[in-house]
Amino acid sequence: MTIIRDLPHTIGGMGALAHKVDLSPDRLRHVFTAHWGTPPIQALTQARIARAKELLRRTPLTLDAIARDCGYANARYFCTVFQKSCGRTPGQ
Repeated sequence: MTIIRDLPHTIGGMGALAHKVDLSPDRLRHVFTAHWGTPPIQALTQARIARAKELLRRTPLTLDAIARDCGYANARYFCTVFQKSCGRTPGQ
C-alpha cells in the first residue's frame, strides 16, 4: 500500500507492482484484497486520481502532462478514468 500511496505514478500496472513486491499478480491481488478490503487496481486508481486532483488544483500543467505524471499513457484515457471515478471531467 505504501508504494501505491506514495508512488502511484511509477507503477506501470499490476504486473509491475507484483514484481516490485516479489509476488505473482494473482497472489498480490489475493493478499492485498484480504488485507485492505479492496483490489490493488482500485487502490492504485484512487491514488492516481488523488494525485491528479492535487495537480489540477495547484499547477498549470496540461491534461497530457498530468496524465503522464499520474501514470496514464495519454490524456484521453486519463479523462475516461477520472470521469468514471469522480462523476465529472478533470476540467470541471
